[in-house]
This record gives sequence, C-alpha cells and structure tokens, in this order.
Amino acid sequence: MITLLTKEMITKEIEQDAHRLFSMLSRRYQRALSELFEDENSAPYVVGYIEDGRLHGMASMAVYKVISGYKGWIEDVVVDEFARGKKIGTQLIQTLISKGRELGLGEILLFTAPTNEAAIRLYENEGFKRKGTEVFVNALKEMYPPVV
Repeated sequence: MITLLTKEMITKEIEQDAHRLFSMLSRRYQRALSELFEDENSAPYVVGYIEDGRLHGMASMAVYKVISGYKGWIEDVVVDEFARGKKIGTQLIQTLISKGRELGLGEILLFTAPTNEAAIRLYENEGFKRKGTEVFVNALKEMYPPVV
C-alpha cells in the first residue's frame, strides 16, 4: 500500500528498510528517516510502499518558497528490486504530485542521472519535461564515508 509516512509510523523495521533502500541509490551519509520529521516546519513529504509492515519503496518531496514561486523537489525515489515492474514508482510519484497540487505548488522539480532510462521514462510518463539546465552542487559537509 502507498501511504504518506508520518513520524508515528517509523518503526525500527521501517527505519532499517529506509536505510537499505537509500543505500541502493547512494553511498552518501544518510540521516535517519525519523530525523526528517523532527522539525515540523521543514519536514519533507515522504511516501512509502509498505507491505507486511516493511518498506519496499519510497520517495520524498521537499517544498519551499522563493521569489519564482512555491515549488517542490522530489528526491530519493527507490523501489526494491523484487517489487519493480508493479508500477510502485509510478504510484509514489503520483502521490507526491497529488500532494503538490493539494499544497498549491507551482511546479515540482527532480533530478535523475541521464543514463537512468527507466526513471526518465517514469518521470516523462508522469508529465515531467527536461528543463535543459545543469545541476550544480557545493558540498558544505562531507557526504561520503571515508574509504578505509
């Protein structure tokens, strides 16, 4: 079942599953899922695919206001390998788009690697278009664990 996660729903198992899922995307340092809900004013919207009390897919959307409008930014879209091909990613994205409409967002942005063809198809099928810009990063903190 696809659901908007709340702080109260984060069990030890869900926390472990979120860590495992995020590790499929990146080897960067991770915050605990429960930490995202500590500040109600800046908490992202996190949707998850939960089956039998376990998290098998997730996506998050941060919202923010700037001069150019009220926007959302989707990140950390991931589905367990065994659960792929069941439109779970589509449902996760659609749930966040619906939340964005409910909030009155002007646009939702996201980034994916240009080589991730499955993700590109998913996003294009859900109405996302290439913006034609580059994403830059200035890492203010060490984001990768030291290589030992």
